[in-house]
Amino acid sequence: MSLRLNRNKLANGGIPKNVFNLSSILDLQLSHNLLTEIPVISSGLEHLHLDHNKIKSVNSSDICPPGALDDYFDEKGPRLRYLRLDGNEIKPPIPRELMMCFRLLRAIVI
Repeated sequence: MSLRLNRNKLANGGIPKNVFNLSSILDLQLSHNLLTEIPVISSGLEHLHLDHNKIKSVNSSDICPPGALDDYFDEKGPRLRYLRLDGNEIKPPIPRELMMCFRLLRAIVI
Protein backbone atom coordinates (compact mmCIF):
# COMPACT_ATOMS: atom_id res chain seq x y z
CA MET A 1 0.00 0.00 0.00
CA SER A 2 1.13 3.57 -0.71
CA LEU A 3 0.38 6.56 1.45
CA ARG A 4 0.88 9.93 -0.23
CA LEU A 5 0.60 13.00 1.95
CA ASN A 6 2.71 15.39 -0.10
CA ARG A 7 2.08 19.15 0.13
CA ASN A 8 -0.12 19.06 3.22
CA LYS A 9 1.86 21.39 5.54
CA LEU A 10 2.41 18.47 7.92
CA ALA A 11 4.62 19.31 10.90
CA ASN A 12 6.01 17.08 13.63
CA GLY A 13 3.91 18.67 16.36
CA GLY A 14 0.65 17.73 14.64
CA ILE A 15 1.47 14.09 13.93
CA PRO A 16 1.28 11.29 16.54
CA LYS A 17 4.69 9.62 16.93
CA ASN A 18 3.80 6.15 15.57
CA VAL A 19 1.15 7.11 13.03
CA PHE A 20 3.28 5.86 10.06
CA ASN A 21 4.56 2.75 11.84
CA LEU A 22 2.15 0.43 10.01
CA SER A 23 3.34 -2.83 8.47
CA SER A 24 0.94 -2.46 5.51
CA ILE A 25 2.64 0.71 4.21
CA LEU A 26 5.33 -0.05 1.62
CA ASP A 27 5.65 3.42 0.07
CA LEU A 28 5.38 6.53 2.27
CA GLN A 29 5.49 9.93 0.57
CA LEU A 30 5.74 12.97 2.83
CA SER A 31 7.42 15.36 0.39
CA HIS A 32 6.96 19.16 0.46
CA ASN A 33 5.77 19.44 4.06
CA LEU A 34 7.13 21.13 7.21
CA LEU A 35 8.70 18.12 8.93
CA THR A 36 11.83 18.76 11.00
CA GLU A 37 12.40 15.13 12.04
CA ILE A 38 12.19 11.76 10.35
CA PRO A 39 9.04 9.96 11.55
CA VAL A 40 9.01 6.50 13.12
CA ILE A 41 8.60 3.94 10.33
CA SER A 42 7.77 0.27 10.03
CA SER A 43 10.53 -2.22 9.27
CA GLY A 44 8.44 -3.30 6.25
CA LEU A 45 8.58 0.12 4.57
CA GLU A 46 10.44 -0.01 1.23
CA HIS A 47 10.30 3.58 -0.10
CA LEU A 48 10.44 6.75 2.01
CA HIS A 49 10.10 10.20 0.40
CA LEU A 50 10.96 13.04 2.79
CA ASP A 51 12.29 15.51 0.23
CA HIS A 52 11.62 19.24 0.53
CA ASN A 53 10.92 19.43 4.24
CA LYS A 54 12.89 21.17 7.02
CA ILE A 55 14.95 18.21 8.25
CA LYS A 56 18.45 19.24 9.40
CA SER A 57 20.02 15.91 10.33
CA VAL A 58 19.56 12.16 10.13
CA ASN A 59 19.87 10.42 13.46
CA SER A 60 20.18 6.67 12.91
CA SER A 61 18.61 5.85 16.25
CA ASP A 62 15.49 7.82 15.26
CA ILE A 63 14.93 6.31 11.82
CA CYS A 64 16.10 2.73 12.41
CA PRO A 65 13.14 0.59 13.55
CA PRO A 66 13.51 -0.81 17.09
CA GLY A 67 15.41 -4.10 17.09
CA ALA A 68 16.50 -3.68 13.47
CA LEU A 69 20.18 -4.25 14.14
CA ASP A 70 19.30 -7.37 16.15
CA ASP A 71 17.57 -8.78 13.04
CA TYR A 72 20.41 -7.85 10.69
CA PHE A 73 20.62 -11.31 9.11
CA ASP A 74 16.94 -12.08 9.50
CA GLU A 75 14.34 -11.76 6.74
CA LYS A 76 12.29 -9.66 9.15
CA GLY A 77 14.95 -6.94 9.17
CA PRO A 78 14.25 -3.47 7.74
CA ARG A 79 13.18 -3.52 4.07
CA LEU A 80 13.90 0.14 3.17
CA ARG A 81 15.36 0.29 -0.35
CA TYR A 82 14.90 3.96 -1.36
CA LEU A 83 15.28 7.06 0.81
CA ARG A 84 14.80 10.55 -0.58
CA LEU A 85 16.00 13.48 1.55
CA ASP A 86 16.89 16.16 -1.02
CA GLY A 87 15.56 19.68 -0.53
CA ASN A 88 16.21 19.57 3.23
CA GLU A 89 19.06 21.09 5.22
CA ILE A 90 20.98 17.81 5.50
CA LYS A 91 24.66 17.74 4.63
CA PRO A 92 26.62 14.61 3.66
CA PRO A 93 27.98 12.25 4.79
CA ILE A 94 25.17 9.94 5.78
CA PRO A 95 25.83 8.25 9.15
CA ARG A 96 27.35 4.80 8.80
CA GLU A 97 24.82 3.41 11.29
CA LEU A 98 22.07 4.25 8.80
CA MET A 99 23.69 2.01 6.22
CA MET A 100 24.12 -0.72 8.84
CA CYS A 101 20.45 -0.54 9.74
CA PHE A 102 19.08 -0.57 6.20
CA ARG A 103 21.23 -3.22 4.49
CA LEU A 104 18.84 -3.43 1.49
CA LEU A 105 19.08 0.31 0.82
CA ARG A 106 19.93 0.87 -2.85
CA ALA A 107 19.50 4.63 -3.21
CA ILE A 108 19.68 7.69 -0.99
CA VAL A 109 18.98 11.04 -2.62
CA ILE A 110 20.35 14.01 -0.66
